[in-house]
Amino acid sequence: MIYLHKSRQRDNRAAATQLLRRGLAEEYGITGDLVFTYGPNGKPYLTEYPRVFFNISHCRTGAACVISDREAGIDIQDVRAFSQRTARRVCTEAELARLAASPAPERLFCRLWAVKEAYVKWHGGSILDEIVDTEAVISGALLHEGADYFVCCFGCDNGVVVIA
Repeated sequence: MIYLHKSRQRDNRAAATQLLRRGLAEEYGITGDLVFTYGPNGKPYLTEYPRVFFNISHCRTGAACVISDREAGIDIQDVRAFSQRTARRVCTEAELARLAASPAPERLFCRLWAVKEAYVKWHGGSILDEIVDTEAVISGALLHEGADYFVCCFGCDNGVVVIA
């Protein structure tokens, strides 16, 4: 299940952790202190519950959390000014062409970035270490779009719970 909290706070890290705690309690009855262990790529997991998978993300627009019975990755991104320089570092040639032809490259790039980041987080790693071809992986993604943000998740087939 994906939990989404929309907010206009400057820092939504605490909201992401609260979503994780809420989801763990609702889905698995897990409450109390959470102890984390980190895998070889830095991805955290619950030491006492290694078969409960989660991932969190936050931005200025809000926070997102996925809890699953399999590996998962999630990303939430604000729509913001488009940077050609950044796009050249993380996009394929086909994606760069789509961006150049787009009437709203800032929205398209935000969507591409969210897909790339969620995909890399699904496996553990960094978006700068691997250029993800969004067209090759998009069929496995769950996408949620707002007026000023995008959420992408891999490893979750359930819906989105929006928490005010």
